[in-house]
Amino acid sequence: MKQTTEAFSGKKNCMMPAGIDRRFLAACMAFTLSVAPAFAQEAEDEKGVFDQVDAAAGWVVGKIAAVFFYPIWTFDKVGDQVKEVKTEAGGSGYTVGDIVVIVGEKTADGTETNKTKFKVKSVSDGEVQELTIESAGLYSEVPENSVSATGGSGTGLSVNIEWEPKHPTIPLVVGWLVVGAVFFTLRMGFINFRGFKHAIDVVRGKYDNPDAEGEVSHFQALSSALSATVGLGNIAGVAIAVSLGGPGAIFWMIIAGFLGMSSKFTECTLGQKYRETRPDGRVMGGAMFYLQNGLAEVGKRTGGTIYQPLGKFLAVAFAILCIGGSFGGGNTFQVNQSLNAVQETIPFLKEAYVVYDGEERREFDATPAGREEATNYAREVESKVHHRYNQWVFGLVMAVLTGLVIIGGIKRIALTAEKIVPAMCGIYLLTCLAVLFMHASEIPAAFKTIIDSAFNPSAAWGGFIGVLVIGFK
Repeated sequence: MKQTTEAFSGKKNCMMPAGIDRRFLAACMAFTLSVAPAFAQEAEDEKGVFDQVDAAAGWVVGKIAAVFFYPIWTFDKVGDQVKEVKTEAGGSGYTVGDIVVIVGEKTADGTETNKTKFKVKSVSDGEVQELTIESAGLYSEVPENSVSATGGSGTGLSVNIEWEPKHPTIPLVVGWLVVGAVFFTLRMGFINFRGFKHAIDVVRGKYDNPDAEGEVSHFQALSSALSATVGLGNIAGVAIAVSLGGPGAIFWMIIAGFLGMSSKFTECTLGQKYRETRPDGRVMGGAMFYLQNGLAEVGKRTGGTIYQPLGKFLAVAFAILCIGGSFGGGNTFQVNQSLNAVQETIPFLKEAYVVYDGEERREFDATPAGREEATNYAREVESKVHHRYNQWVFGLVMAVLTGLVIIGGIKRIALTAEKIVPAMCGIYLLTCLAVLFMHASEIPAAFKTIIDSAFNPSAAWGGFIGVLVIGFK
């Protein structure tokens, strides 16, 4: 088994054709990283250039999602969920960011459903003005009058809710992935189980050969692939899936992981088979190459004329989507999440409205209510409102650090990943084990809840189908 750059043969990683200058890509990524936080709310009421870009990107993503998430199967109604929420009585003592909940009713068999959570978006003198939906619980019977909410820093909040029926669906992309994963598992003779020991031997370096063709080692290839998975997939992805599908989604995510191994193995095998080596020794591989070259080979073998142009079209489409995915999930999401964590300890990076009264200053939240409070206070002290927006500094730092790595090409990316990823995975695993040990007495009950939720018809989204869909997503 030769050393290769094939860590980049999967969906989220791609090698661009040699004609595209790496420095141009680095500049594009740096620009994206530096402006990513700028999609936050503008100080002015009218839309700024970033809002317009965000709206245009949202329109494109919405059209693509309408295709990939088209419901190929819709099930009977399993309850009602919140569609829109309006404040009936704003209460008192609330602050922006408070999380309030209304408890779901019980289903016919007595099982309590998920709680509906709202986030306080704006307040005025402690009274809630606007809420956003954080998670929508499932209701077997919906209240007709206003509903009281609990939690947060205040009291007395009640809301009016517009409800919508919930029908579990199977989206096209989930059905495609499930069928494909099952097919590859059977076609490859359960390689996800048979190849486990061999995979460990490969990672350990048992088959490494310094004289083999390729630019990175097996371990470097694995580290590069894991660098885009740990965090985005293992932490954020799991949290989102559980919040939407309930505890039972964990069971189906485990099943999806086992079946997905076969799909990934097939991807990497095709990537190895149809990769190309440039005259300068660089190895180019990935979905673009096996789509184009593999389908062209099928066309020659079968005599079909559609395969070659279809392969080229799919290769180009994948490359374009890959670039979009790199900017979104690969950069914007990561930078935004890290910024949210860092700005809590470095106030300089936190967006806010600042009013100076002599040598003293007061900061207000970067929300419509916060801006209004800052404006009123500025009038009282005869001062001005300053919009502190230093998030671009963090974006610039991240862009420079990323640029230093990617401009060096695949070798520097692999070397960097080889150093960082083991430490990242180690910290992640140790933290998980620490959490398990701290709650060891609750593990049996957690297993029971997961299994019951995975097969119980009254689970979130109607049980089996709902958590299966969320888990595979």
